Order: sequence, then C-alpha cells, then structure tokens
Amino acid sequence: LAPHPAHDYPLAWAPDGKNILFASKRTGTMDAWVIQVDGGKPQGAPLLIKSDIGMISPHGITRDGAFYYSPPSLWYDIYTATLDPESGKIIYPPEKEPLPYEGHNVSPDWSPDGKYLVYRSTRGPQERRYVTCIYSVESGQVRELPYELNLCYPSWTPDGRSIFAKATVGDGGGIFLINAQTGQVTSFMKTEGKEYIHSPQISHDGKWVIYVKDDEAKNLCQVLLRNIETGEEKELERAPHDNHSIALSPDGKKLAVLMRADENTRVLKVVPATGGE
Repeated sequence: LAPHPAHDYPLAWAPDGKNILFASKRTGTMDAWVIQVDGGKPQGAPLLIKSDIGMISPHGITRDGAFYYSPPSLWYDIYTATLDPESGKIIYPPEKEPLPYEGHNVSPDWSPDGKYLVYRSTRGPQERRYVTCIYSVESGQVRELPYELNLCYPSWTPDGRSIFAKATVGDGGGIFLINAQTGQVTSFMKTEGKEYIHSPQISHDGKWVIYVKDDEAKNLCQVLLRNIETGEEKELERAPHDNHSIALSPDGKKLAVLMRADENTRVLKVVPATGGE
C-alpha cells in the first residue's frame, strides 16, 4: 500500500473502512501514518498523523475513531565500556553504540579482530521477528543479514568468517551457522523432543565445539564436547535442569561454567576445555 525501503508495520483499520493506520520509520523516527484505500488499492500519498511514537503495540480503534495502544515497555540497548584487565575496574563509563532501532538491540558479540559487532535486533511488536545485524566500527554502517529463521544469541567463530546462532521455538530447534559475508544459513546441530541446546564455543583449530544441552523431560543439563568431523561427544559437566552459561578462555584451554549446584545455589567452575578436574 505504501512502498518504501523503511520498516513499516500495520496498526489498524479506521472505522470507516477506507483508511489504514500504519507505523513507519521513513522519517528517521517511528511515526504514525494513514493512507486512504479503495478496492484494495492506495489512494494518494500517506499522511503523517503523529511523530515519534516508538515501537508501540496497537490495540485497535473505537467506532468514534479513538486509537488505543501500549507504549514500548521493554528497552534494550548495547553499550561498550573500557575495563582495566588487571583490576576489572571501569576506566571509561559505558557508552551506547550508535545502532538503528534504538531500544530493540540485544545479544552483542565482538568479532575476533574487534572491527565488527554482531547482535540481534527485534522488529515489530506484532510479528516479533528477529534480525541478525553486523555493525562496522570503521564505517559506522549496519548490515542486516537475510533471514529465513528467527535466530538469536549470535556469536562469532574464532576465524571471524561465520556466526553461530540458535533457532527460536517454532523454527526447528538447534544451532545454525551463518556465513558473515553472504548471510547463508546452514544447520549445525539439531535438537529432539524437549532438548534445548545453546552457547556453542568452537576451538581455535575449528575441530571441536563445546555446547550446553538442557533436557527438561530428563531434568538434566549437560556441557558437552563434540568432534565436529566425527560427531563423537564427551560429557564435561552435568547438573539438574537449568540454563547453564559457558565461556571459553581466550587461549582456548579452559572453560568457565556457571551451573546450579542445588535449588538455592549456583557455582562457577573452571575446567580444562577437553575434560578433567
């Protein structure tokens, strides 16, 4: 109805059935627009109704033309802070990265060379689709990767050529690999039943991957080491059902594991990346 390269999403039909209210970011901010429609075809250009409404959630229009909506309730932004690696203290306070769709950007991960930032950006309160984006520090430009699945929690592979991401529920669970240049998505690992796998950490030589598999039905959460070529797996840690977090050390020799010891206690363990005490 209103072709434009900016992000648009519908809000509501007007009571007369001849006008459609929609949101668009064509001016640089998310604004409310209306366009007249006759026989399914637009009549004239859209008319700006209200500027800077944000990513609102529409609830409909009354017969007398009152439009009801909810303002954005949750805002997420990505910040960068400079730390002293020895003391852990902040040298420079956090600064917000200049990314589009402010308030809807999460899950950042720096590329190995520090030149790019991959993150997830949320679109539209109705469809709630997720877009994997790459921000260039040098150019300041953001590139949106073509999407086929709602992928989340993106993280770089050590060679900086690919990005790991997890598929959300409804798209077929598992870990997927995104080519950072072409955006091509390929399946890396699939889940079955009520299994939930996440947080892949790949070795520097690219031969194996460590990941978390959480099975609610079995009340079991495992940290597993998988040989990428053969598919052979080795268990590094196990605990009752919980959302564990893991991180591989910069040299690739150790693994930090945050896991639940009992109902009221979480513990942080450091284990050899290939298994051991």
